[in-house]
Amino acid sequence: MKTKIIVFVLALLGSLTSHAQEITPFHESFYFQMGYFLPEFGSDMRVDNRLIERGTDLHLEDRLGLNKTQTLLWGSATWRFAQNHRLQVGLFNFNRHGDRNIDEELHIGDKVYPIGAELQTNLDFQVIPISYMYSFIQNDQLEFAGYIGLQWSRIKFNIAGSITTNPSDINKTSTADADAPLPVLGVDANYYFTPEWSIGGNLGAFIYKMKADNMFFQGTVATATIDGGYWFSKYVGVGLAINWFNFKVDVSKNTWDGSFNYQYWGPQLYLTGRF
Repeated sequence: MKTKIIVFVLALLGSLTSHAQEITPFHESFYFQMGYFLPEFGSDMRVDNRLIERGTDLHLEDRLGLNKTQTLLWGSATWRFAQNHRLQVGLFNFNRHGDRNIDEELHIGDKVYPIGAELQTNLDFQVIPISYMYSFIQNDQLEFAGYIGLQWSRIKFNIAGSITTNPSDINKTSTADADAPLPVLGVDANYYFTPEWSIGGNLGAFIYKMKADNMFFQGTVATATIDGGYWFSKYVGVGLAINWFNFKVDVSKNTWDGSFNYQYWGPQLYLTGRF
């Protein structure tokens, strides 16, 4: 399926470039990237019972057996609607699973999982970064911009535990979910050594506190990327990047009381197109 998607993108690029006019860096109307991401994770979580007690602090990889690495597709698209103004949107979707027989008692929400229970855990974490960029510096080789945006995050956590006892079996399920539209401020830069070779990067962060009906969030979000690219035509290229992301939030809402700390970093290999 992933191979078919990449073949489709290559065909689309070929079709677009056959009709495109001559363009130079920082003068394209649309710019997009799509490729593979190989992140390594570190994640911690807590689901409280708001009426009784604080939940167990869970390092999800060590205590619940979630996979520490993953390979996935990612993508982003940029629209330069005026010479110094851009809108950008991306998509990262992480689906992770784990199985573990626990050797300690765990308190997760209103459930208590005893020693020896077998736990199956699913964690879905989707990030949709949306940004507006303004270029303070723009010439034939360098573009330097500031940006403001949202890291729209969707978290869904599910854990099912079972244990065979005498005289009966125990089966318990805990869930937690939240949507977190997190603001981000940052800078972005790209530099062309030659018309074919470029290097770039961005850095963003924000400390936030948000309140609404039946909801409260506070915490931090930070992201950084460094990348290099090669354009083998005016319109199509390849790139290699290193991306780091850290998201830490304390949550209080109807469907979840607790905390979530999610960090990943890793290489990205991608195709890129402009027209």
